[in-house]
Amino acid sequence: MKTALLFMVLMVSQAFAMGGKGDGQKRGEHFKKELNLSDEQVEKFRELKKNRGEMKELKSKFKESKKAFREAMKKPASTPAELQSKFDAFMKLRDEFQRKRFAHMLEKRAILTPEQIVKFNEMKGKWREGKKGKKGKRSEW
Repeated sequence: MKTALLFMVLMVSQAFAMGGKGDGQKRGEHFKKELNLSDEQVEKFRELKKNRGEMKELKSKFKESKKAFREAMKKPASTPAELQSKFDAFMKLRDEFQRKRFAHMLEKRAILTPEQIVKFNEMKGKWREGKKGKKGKRSEW
């Protein structure tokens, strides 16, 4: 249930984050209409979007660290100490990224009313039903 709520918040956020970019703008308008978001709520989502740079940078560092760890694991010459060091660095960045991501999701969730959260969960269920059988990446929050 918690995962579903977090996913919901991320979906709303993504819809607004993509505003002004063709289909993203249409999705943002769709979410605004379907969830009956106020202008104030829309503005709050836009304000949160401005702080995404730090998350993007942290995500990039996390991915680089993960790649470095995987590459080291492939090398027969990597020592246990090297592997442990790369693993620790990777896990530290992963944890930091996940904690900041969660905090950001909580901020987004706080913008919505309980009724909007319920409505979004319904929308998400219909969206997922339409996606069954289709392969592809799931959207990132």
